[in-house]
Amino acid sequence: MPGIARWKMIDNLRRTISAPLTLATLVAAWTLPSVSAGLWTTFVLASVLVPAALPVLAGLPPRRKGISKRSHLRAVGADVTLAASHVGLGITLLAHQAWLMVDAIVRTLRGCMPPDGISSNGRPPRRPRPVTTSTSTSWGSTSRWRAASRLRPPSRSSFSS
Repeated sequence: MPGIARWKMIDNLRRTISAPLTLATLVAAWTLPSVSAGLWTTFVLASVLVPAALPVLAGLPPRRKGISKRSHLRAVGADVTLAASHVGLGITLLAHQAWLMVDAIVRTLRGCMPPDGISSNGRPPRRPRPVTTSTSTSWGSTSRWRAASRLRPPSRSSFSS
């Protein structure tokens, strides 16, 4: 498997487990008595804020000369508003996102497991063919009649040469 494919798989796994682990960290911090809830909540909020703050920090210096300060501050304000809305929605929908990711993980793992009756190579096990025994000598069966009707004696023209 190429290295880029492995990297994509690892990145997908990271993105899939980030919401459930973030929620589990917050729940553990708030429920366990020996853990500092404020410290862990600050850590989780910082891990959510930093990715949203990077574009804002990148947009602080003006991109080109000749832009008015008012226009630049308006653009930076729009970036801050967008980042704050992303963080707010991300925190608000964290439990829902965690539920969706756990559901996806369970469905994927269930799909990777072989169902009952499937061998490890992915194929169903070979079953012996049913043995049909018939004591009847009549041609009453429709399938036998069809099979017999296909057996025609060769025409006489094929024997004359």
